[in-house]
Amino acid sequence: MSPRRRPRQVAAALAFVAAAAFIYRDVFFGRVLAGRDVFRLFIPQAHFLAECFARRELPLWIPYERLGQPFAAIPYAQAFYLPNDLAVLLTGPVASVTALHLFHLLVAAAGTFAACRALRASFFASAFGAAAFSLSHLFTLMAFAPNVAGAAAWTGVQLAALRAFTRRPSPRSTAALAAAVSASLLCGSPETTLWQGALLLACTLTWRRSLLPRFAAVVALGAAAAAVMLLPALELTLESTRTSGVWKPLEWSTSWSQLASIGWPLAHLPMGEYRGGSDQHYLTSLFMGSVVVALAALGASRRRRALPLATSGAALAVLSLGANFLPSALLLELPPFSFFRYPVKYVVGACFCLAVLAALGLDRAAASARRLKPSARALGVISAAALGAGALGAALGRALPFGPRAGWLWLVAALWAGALAWRLGGRRRWPVAAVAGLELLAAHLLLGRPAFVPATRLSAPSRLAAAIVRPFDGRVSVPVPDEVPVDGDFHAYLEASRDALMPLRFVEEGLRGFEGYGDPEPARTLALERGADRATYDLTGVRYFVRSGPPPFDDLAPVASVGELATLYESATAKPRAFVEAPCESKVALDEPRFTELRLDVDACAAAPLVISDAWFPGWQASLDGAPAELAVSHGALREVSLPAGRHHLTLRYRPWPFYAGAGLSLLASLVLIALALRAPKTRTPPPQKEDGVA
Repeated sequence: MSPRRRPRQVAAALAFVAAAAFIYRDVFFGRVLAGRDVFRLFIPQAHFLAECFARRELPLWIPYERLGQPFAAIPYAQAFYLPNDLAVLLTGPVASVTALHLFHLLVAAAGTFAACRALRASFFASAFGAAAFSLSHLFTLMAFAPNVAGAAAWTGVQLAALRAFTRRPSPRSTAALAAAVSASLLCGSPETTLWQGALLLACTLTWRRSLLPRFAAVVALGAAAAAVMLLPALELTLESTRTSGVWKPLEWSTSWSQLASIGWPLAHLPMGEYRGGSDQHYLTSLFMGSVVVALAALGASRRRRALPLATSGAALAVLSLGANFLPSALLLELPPFSFFRYPVKYVVGACFCLAVLAALGLDRAAASARRLKPSARALGVISAAALGAGALGAALGRALPFGPRAGWLWLVAALWAGALAWRLGGRRRWPVAAVAGLELLAAHLLLGRPAFVPATRLSAPSRLAAAIVRPFDGRVSVPVPDEVPVDGDFHAYLEASRDALMPLRFVEEGLRGFEGYGDPEPARTLALERGADRATYDLTGVRYFVRSGPPPFDDLAPVASVGELATLYESATAKPRAFVEAPCESKVALDEPRFTELRLDVDACAAAPLVISDAWFPGWQASLDGAPAELAVSHGALREVSLPAGRHHLTLRYRPWPFYAGAGLSLLASLVLIALALRAPKTRTPPPQKEDGVA
């Protein structure tokens, strides 16, 4: 860093920090992320991880949801993702999601900056590209999906490592690329990993196709390092709804108007099934900035190093249309795309490409403006062009069935200001960057922001759970509402979610639930849940029901309530967790020393099956009086062991071979990565080899 440029670079870094502090200012007031799936899914999962750490257990099986199911096999649980584990340990379950997102913000910024520098962008332009992605409205709202934000954050690191790998392969560049691939995989967003792989493949083919076999080996090494999650996840996928015929790979496709909203603010409104087909509601905003998109279009012409980013970004944008574009729909119905859903996730890759291309475009704009001198005529032409483009866009938006109908004034003002900054700024990059930054901050102020609530409110114990007499070995039924209340105070609803045991917050109270939430859903237990009647609830030991309205059955007695939000009802007909299906009376005593182990002392009055109302799943093994016993499927989804008459000791243990095989493979691959990273560089460095087709 030269002394002359140091003040500008420090100013760019301070501007980034100030913008991040403004966007996430709630954190300074003790507030944490709690919107949508954060409170429903990720905070309860973090609480279970913390419980496993406290009990010194591996988080292999969670008994609290869906009659029990594998936990480490759930990709987005991030059970073996070290940053997530550290966030849970250091900040606690409630704040861990916020801490993890801020960490991924830094990873996204540093990685995108490194990728831009590797593509020969200037320091200032690289910082601009880093901010365009990591501080974008899109990335901020991805806080609701920590697994997607985390996986996407590693894209820049992957691209920078790949650039080093294709220019001069070395043990360290190999280790860096494989480690970045592994980190993205462990974040648990398969669709993100898919588009990242496509982007890296396109870059390898463009920059140096002769290294394609070595590139495939490096990716395989990264996947092997993540095998501790991948192999169990594969087993769960085979036992889930993804192979049961109810899978919807085109669910939540991006509409044409939403795609336009990447650079045209408010173009996606109103959301719903309207112009252009069904809309997605997974990512409520795709906006990256009008100026950023304009600069990306300029940067797409920057020689071959930008070609794979431009083509990949365009392809991913089209692919994200899913059901709204027939060629995309046909492609997504084919393997490997058919194994995934939510095509909207592919648009995140397109937005990353836009951010990097915008950095290259900023340098190109500065270079082209050096020879220009400000003039009144030029400023008039720019103003007229901006006004004309805005008027034409507004007219097309009204005329086309899927055209944008709002936000055109914003678009005109942003492009006009950006053009003036470029024309008046000359060789200086900061005026255009400043306009883009103001547009970014305006998006955060006007287009919505993540929901933050006080951490103390999310941590308060539940009054409904307090009304349940302990010890309690039965189950509660807490169905997931189709829609969260939007007419009332949404923040109040979030704050009361644990109080009302809203899914899956009964996990934090140590209560076993009949229902679950999240994907992939085990097919057997989901089928039992969807066809549940009173007999099914009694069979699975559901003694308490949480409902927002009247009880599901007339004989249930109200126990406690949380205003109009939820009422706890009690049943008197629930069966115990384990019982002998015999016409005579038998006795069963349970002991559960670990989540992965269950011990039962049984006094069977006759030879009969012992039914345990926990979910059957591969990996559970039974031993009866010290000898192996067959563990069968009971009532379509539960566990059953045939017993002779008399007293017996039965032990059930969860020993999933995919986990142990994956753990061994991950350990071996990690040792290889460490050895590559520590390998001393050669004393004489050969000159960089010529890239394929690039001087």
